[in-house]
Amino acid sequence: MSSDPHLGIYSLARLEQRGITRQHLRNLVSDGELIRIRRGWFREPQALPDAVAAVALGGVLTATSGAEHQGLWVLKDEKVHVLVPRHASRLDLDRASAIAGKPVCVHWAKTAIVRETPVADALQIVTDAQHCQSRAIAVALADSALNQRLIRMEMVERAVPSLAPWCDAGSQSGTESILRVALKQRGIRARPQVPIEGVGRVDLVVGERFVIECDSAKHHDGYQSKRDYERDQELLRQGYLVLRLTYQQVVYDLDRVVELVLGVVRVRRHYWRLKAGAAGTFLAL
Repeated sequence: MSSDPHLGIYSLARLEQRGITRQHLRNLVSDGELIRIRRGWFREPQALPDAVAAVALGGVLTATSGAEHQGLWVLKDEKVHVLVPRHASRLDLDRASAIAGKPVCVHWAKTAIVRETPVADALQIVTDAQHCQSRAIAVALADSALNQRLIRMEMVERAVPSLAPWCDAGSQSGTESILRVALKQRGIRARPQVPIEGVGRVDLVVGERFVIECDSAKHHDGYQSKRDYERDQELLRQGYLVLRLTYQQVVYDLDRVVELVLGVVRVRRHYWRLKAGAAGTFLAL
């Protein structure tokens, strides 16, 4: 019965929309096919624990806990993030934490929560992420939602105006967004998804010739295909300076990466010094 973003959890209204009568529902509960979470909400036996915890609190998954279920890039943390109604009371956080198997971070809604599914909408996820995540992570979520056209920039400007100037709908991955924001915080502008003849689009370009490619997958080592090698070789042939980064380097060693880029910028290696077509340079951490 389950299907994302329901995560094996259904409101009574949703079940009725599927043609399940009250008697049929009682039979499903009696047979153990559905389990009551709270009034008006039921789950399958193998429903996602985080989502069950959110519904048990009377809320929905949000921020990093809800992002992946809306198809957004996400860096998971050690908490389950739950958006609850503004006037919610008697929250049994111990029970919710026990269900999820991790601490609960509560977010308070400014308006009523429309709970057709146990997951907040994309704009709410971005809004809540701003309050509990670093700017870079919140921007990565916003960029992902913008890139997929789940939200529009004017919506970000209205809901989280302090975040909007850092966002870019052209960003293709969270690691790209994280590094772009980290560099901007140090006064370095990195242009995303720049087209280069003979190569295609590259993740980031600093200055005129410093190309930075960011691996978006946790379990890859920076080169996912023969095409990656060929792209780097063509960039070098054209005289570009190339830095290819793994997911782990961007996410877990960001300060060192930023210092490396700063070192290149300080000596102005990000500007053309050689004639077009001259050999370039490859940087490795």
